[in-house]
Amino acid sequence: MKMLFQSDPFRVSLFARYIWTPLCVLLTACAPHLGRSLVITEVPPHFSQSGTPLSWSRLTLSIEPPSILPERSIGAFIDGRFVPVEGPTDSVIGDALRNRIIRAGGHLSPSAPVMIASQVNDWQMEVSPGFPTSGAEARAQITLEARELTGKVIYRATYSGEAQRTGSYLDRGLAEETMISAMGHALDEIVLDGRLIRSIQASEENKKPSSSRFKGKEPTPAFNDFRY
Repeated sequence: MKMLFQSDPFRVSLFARYIWTPLCVLLTACAPHLGRSLVITEVPPHFSQSGTPLSWSRLTLSIEPPSILPERSIGAFIDGRFVPVEGPTDSVIGDALRNRIIRAGGHLSPSAPVMIASQVNDWQMEVSPGFPTSGAEARAQITLEARELTGKVIYRATYSGEAQRTGSYLDRGLAEETMISAMGHALDEIVLDGRLIRSIQASEENKKPSSSRFKGKEPTPAFNDFRY
């Protein structure tokens, strides 16, 4: 075929015009287009997919902005290239957790007896270009600690979320949605963690003054209250 094309420029021209050029256009159109960066401004909850949120209605707590491991960049890998997520991702994740707890009935106060601290261990996506379909797999992991004002850790757990997407076309918007979905599932698991809720409840109950020891008993009169 090589010799045929070399000896017949007309056939080479036909091949380029009707086969090679349309094929290149098709492959380019189907290839993922992520641009130079991704932008994520919010992580909405997925309670309808993960389940009904447990009640936080009697809990008051404070939430610190999450820390992010410096060696774990947030973004997507495609063809050996890293596409970072721009913006203050710590604020985005912190706001997403606050909104979930408020939606579940919780109350936030900077002077609350329990503080929530968290660390993002992973939030990345692998994009696999292909023809006729491309794929993307995103993962997120966040470690949470509930602490009393003294610094005592009353609960610690790690939560993970995953999301996949396949299709003939994968652009920047779809890539961002896939990453958002992975982190959303991880944050949903925090709000749905019954052991976390019970640990905070127990801590708050221990901080309340107890009057049970006086229940059913007459108070002992002070010395000058005795009557003669």
